Amino acid sequence: SVVLDLREARIPDGLTVLDIHATLGEVNVIVPPGIRVECEGHAFLGSFVVKRSGFAVDGDDAPVLRVTGQAILGEVTVKTRLPNE
Repeated sequence: SVVLDLREARIPDGLTVLDIHATLGEVNVIVPPGIRVECEGHAFLGSFVVKRSGFAVDGDDAPVLRVTGQAILGEVTVKTRLPNE
């Protein structure tokens, strides 16, 4: 399993693409508030989801993180969390 914590990363304005492939495992991506997340991944006997929270942003001017890829017998989860949470 992998935890990719982007809460301290500098995500530029515009579009950033993160391509994830998980096979027989899990990848958890943690993003800070203020980032709009788009999920375009696919799962086969697994899951590829964005878990929305009260910190999720849907504004047109927010930086966009597009998560693509696939999960085969595995799981990819994207969550929004505060920096110290």
